[in-house]
Amino acid sequence: MDARIRTLDCHKTRVHRSDGCVSRALYENVLFRLSSSMDEIDAVCLWVVHQRIRRRRQKEERKYWVHPILKTRLSSSQYITLYPKLRDHDEKFFNYFRMSIESFDDLLDLIKNELEANEQAVRYCISPQEKLIVTLRYLSTGCSITELHYNYRIGISTLTGIIRQIKTIIVSSKRVMTSEIKNRWESYCYESAMKYHILCFCCPCYHIYTFSRNCFLIFLYSKMGGKGSKHDRVIDPLTFDENDAIDKLMSYKEIITLDELLHRWNSYLTHNMNGHIKQLFATNKPCRQRVVHVYRCLSTCEMYHESYLKIMSIVLAKSNIERYTIDLLETINLCLKDTEEYAYWIRIGAKAHTILQLTSQLSKDGLTGDIAAWVRGNTLLGLLHRALITTLYSVPRKLDLLPAISINQKYIQSFKTILDLGWIMFIKNSLPADCQDSWRLLFSTTSHGESFQSLSAAIIDQGSTILILKDNSGNIFGGYASQSWLLRPKFYGDSSCFVFSLYPNLNICASSGHNDNFMYMNSGQHTLPNGIGMGGQFGYWGLWIDSEYGIGKSSPSCSTFNDYSMLSANKDFTIDSLEIWCVKEKPKLDDEEEERKLPSDRDDWDMNLLEMAGRTKYSDGLRDEDEFK
Repeated sequence: MDARIRTLDCHKTRVHRSDGCVSRALYENVLFRLSSSMDEIDAVCLWVVHQRIRRRRQKEERKYWVHPILKTRLSSSQYITLYPKLRDHDEKFFNYFRMSIESFDDLLDLIKNELEANEQAVRYCISPQEKLIVTLRYLSTGCSITELHYNYRIGISTLTGIIRQIKTIIVSSKRVMTSEIKNRWESYCYESAMKYHILCFCCPCYHIYTFSRNCFLIFLYSKMGGKGSKHDRVIDPLTFDENDAIDKLMSYKEIITLDELLHRWNSYLTHNMNGHIKQLFATNKPCRQRVVHVYRCLSTCEMYHESYLKIMSIVLAKSNIERYTIDLLETINLCLKDTEEYAYWIRIGAKAHTILQLTSQLSKDGLTGDIAAWVRGNTLLGLLHRALITTLYSVPRKLDLLPAISINQKYIQSFKTILDLGWIMFIKNSLPADCQDSWRLLFSTTSHGESFQSLSAAIIDQGSTILILKDNSGNIFGGYASQSWLLRPKFYGDSSCFVFSLYPNLNICASSGHNDNFMYMNSGQHTLPNGIGMGGQFGYWGLWIDSEYGIGKSSPSCSTFNDYSMLSANKDFTIDSLEIWCVKEKPKLDDEEEERKLPSDRDDWDMNLLEMAGRTKYSDGLRDEDEFK
């Protein structure tokens, strides 16, 4: 069959080329006479040859061999007009290529020889530098080949070949991508690569983060502090769960209407918050790239911190700071309702009545100072935004606004907390990171009774704790003790201790550094105070709970803590309610564990008494003999 095609091809070519002006009617007549005496195989071969002739004629009838626009490459290309100017400005260069000048030059040196080795004698030569420029621009922005075609005056097919060539060289070059970094990123990106057909690879000196339309994702990540680039930071890719959540949010489309998103989020957003969300997206038809950008900004991604500041400055410029904070907290209250932590706190009596009070605390610095500085330094505001965007995007991640709680089942029915949800978030955000996740109830007057002996037994040697008191005038305040409570004749603790006020004012009083009088606890002494104290000195306490339960003190001034004011309504007060939570368990030492496992002589004596009384030992044989050895 191939022989027939070649024969027919030669015959038809002679007919076609015998006269440059042969008419179409004559050509079709010859074609008909040739096909009238052929079998089916010859007819198919004739059709194949006919298609070849058509393609040849179309190629020969091209209007331009090189388009006039492309002929201006050496004078009008951005490689000639823009690139030299970019090299004079480091920040503009990095913004354009997502790479510093030093990193660009290093990468060019690594691949330059291989690019030159692949050059052939063609009409004009595109330099290795220009090839790398168009490739970086394509990968770092996700722009189309057509856009590069007009900006750099290079043919579309040529650009496609250049980008494929550069990517192949980078991936295959052992000088560029070390095995150590490759293994590190392959393990990290495996799941995403399997689902989204993503190619992930790394370079030890450079970084690019790109998501182009053909789903090609490339990571060239920078060593920290490498080659003098101040922009050497790594953008972590979206996790599998984040990608999956965004795909479902977008209904697996590239563009979605903002009205559709707001309709889906209707159960979480207040009316006023809808307007703020519209300002965040800044378009009625956000694309996937914009949706991801908003998520990155509000989820407090470090690389997007400057973008977060910009996007919040735009929103706050069009709204009152206090009004925006109220709307945000009301929305967060709706978002929290689906969490287990919220359900547990509501079950033990926590309310949500302090939104205005927490708003005043959050926004006071923003009302009097620089907005950007306020957003940058307000960690609780960042956590609220991350909780908001995580809930709206349905990303399976803890909101980290309320701690999980543990309460003995014996007291779960009788215990009612004096805390409000806003106060809980305020206290949690002020605690060290390792004290924020889980709280365990140690003592409460509603469950354990009003006894200093019961209080002491419940809190001694339990770890880090927070005390919350309510006095007879309605003031609510407390303190954080960083170390376990112990009976001692002198002060102890460290500078991470603080006292706080919840009502009528929200305030944290951190260590001043003037003295180390942070924690004190004693009982049964005649010459020393008996009770629990934080800050100040004997007789002039920042916070004092007397061993004669129900009596408390708070001095008008306390040198141990900064920004201190009297916590209670009066210097001497009566305790209305008290609850103490363990926020960090005391670490168990190996020696203590071994001592707890070893049987004592007392255990043997008890066993002998039971045996003499005729009691049967049911536990024999349930333990290995070597368990205690």
